[in-house]
Amino acid sequence: MKLPLHRWFRYAAGFSAEWVQQVLQNTCNGVPIRLLDPFAGSGTTVLAGQAVGIEAIGLEAHPFVARIAQAKLLWGTDVAAFQALAHEIGAQAKTFRGQACCLSKTDQRMLSTSNLSRT
Repeated sequence: MKLPLHRWFRYAAGFSAEWVQQVLQNTCNGVPIRLLDPFAGSGTTVLAGQAVGIEAIGLEAHPFVARIAQAKLLWGTDVAAFQALAHEIGAQAKTFRGQACCLSKTDQRMLSTSNLSRT
C-alpha cells in the first residue's frame, strides 16, 4: 500500500499511517487480533490494520468523512476485474452504433467510432 492513498485528502485530525502500522505490529506480535476504531475519521487506522493483516473495523458518524474513509478502503479493488468489465461495456456499446438515431447528439458523439477505438 502506498502513502498517496492516505494523502489525497488533507484531513486535519489525521495522523501518520506509518506510525499506526508500527504500533500495531509491535502490539500484536503475531497474535491475531481484531481492531475496532469507533472514531475512524478518514480511515487511517483501519487501513493500517489491514496493511499488517489485522481484521479492522471503523465507525464514523460524520457522513462526509465516512465517505472519504470508504473511498480509501477500496484500495483492494481488483484492477484487472475492473478493466475487464470496462472492456465488456465498451464491446457492448459498439453494438449500438447502428442505433445512434435514437440517441442525443452528445450520446452519438460518445459512441462514435473515433471515441470507441481508444480502448
